[in-house]
Amino acid sequence: MYLHLDRIDVKEGDVLQQGDVLGTVGATGRVTGPHLHWGISLNDARVDPALFLSDEK
Repeated sequence: MYLHLDRIDVKEGDVLQQGDVLGTVGATGRVTGPHLHWGISLNDARVDPALFLSDEK
């Protein structure tokens, strides 16, 4: 999930490469300033996105 975006430039099913622009950071909802909130939902449970990242380059 990418939340609080001001503009979304992609649609479901788009294939992205590293560095592609998803949209622009915004301040939607009940926030105190512009930022990107990135999250993952697995079986309707919110989980730490870091669990899905790799240190490999």
